[in-house]
Amino acid sequence: MSINKNLRNIIPYKVSSQKVYSLGNLDAVLKLDWNESTIQPSPKVSLAIEEYLNNQNLNWYPNVKNDDLLDLLSKYCDLDKDNIQYFASSDNLHEYIARTFLNNGEKVAIIAPTYDNFRIGVESLGAKIVYFYLDHNFQFDIIKFKKFLDLEKPRMVYICNPNNPTGTSYLKSDLELLFKSYLEIYFIIDEAYFEFLGTSCAELVSKYDNLIITRTFSKAFGLASFRIGYMLSSKKNIDTINLIRNPKSVTSISQIAAIAALKDLDYMKKYVNEVICSREHFVSNLESLNLEVYADKGNFILVNLLDMKSKCINYLEKNNIFIRDLGHIKMLYSFVRITIGTEEQMNFVFEKIRECLE
Repeated sequence: MSINKNLRNIIPYKVSSQKVYSLGNLDAVLKLDWNESTIQPSPKVSLAIEEYLNNQNLNWYPNVKNDDLLDLLSKYCDLDKDNIQYFASSDNLHEYIARTFLNNGEKVAIIAPTYDNFRIGVESLGAKIVYFYLDHNFQFDIIKFKKFLDLEKPRMVYICNPNNPTGTSYLKSDLELLFKSYLEIYFIIDEAYFEFLGTSCAELVSKYDNLIITRTFSKAFGLASFRIGYMLSSKKNIDTINLIRNPKSVTSISQIAAIAALKDLDYMKKYVNEVICSREHFVSNLESLNLEVYADKGNFILVNLLDMKSKCINYLEKNNIFIRDLGHIKMLYSFVRITIGTEEQMNFVFEKIRECLE
């Protein structure tokens, strides 16, 4: 039987190593390969879920318009509820964006190297990816990028800010210049790590119909296993994507977890601040070993281990530390990405890296 012709030559998204799930004592593991939180979410999350499991109708479909969640997101983002919609993860949202706003044969520009999953949904629809690569220091040149857009004329642009895995951050003024200069292009701004960056384009969504922001609860809020994210955009774009959005796809437990997490912002902010401080200390320690380090804007860093990469990855795994090998990505053959956790966690990781290199 034949399949979708667009899938015949597609390259799947490469997931991180799954070795960790075969280990016995997960409490002894430092999972630093997929940029999840390294601590549990707010205790309020577990309490809310326990109450739900004991008192609610598990046989019902989820709430398809959770006003409590939308109200909390509205307050958190300082936007009207009409500018917000939630989804079963930002990955799921990316797929809906592609299905809603792209046609077969249209171009999508991606600033690379970056998070690769958005590409899959785009290519499955028969759209074409065109890459604009950051320079050798992973810096962005807006003048060159505008020339690139003028030449390629894409229907859509995907920008991760701050960028995973390079840590590149984009000035809001540069991004707004793009939004207003290319009104015919949809700009997808992935703000998965914006809490660690501290700046956002959220205030611009009511000003530009060609701006769509995607966010997740998986990083700063520690809800990766719940698979819940959200979209910030104009009411027009929200209404359009709602034409095909499956309202039952966000589980009741995911909604409850997100609500509980949003009711304990102090917990999230304390963790974010700890990660930022830990990141600075960890980067300084690695640079003392003469390692080339990038990506100081998210909850991760990018490290060039050169010919020591395989040895270091294996040594860390023997010590139950799992990091992300990026050798499959253009420009990053000798690089690894390391999720940043607490200072205690990262001091332990540094000691093991130092042992390996020495």
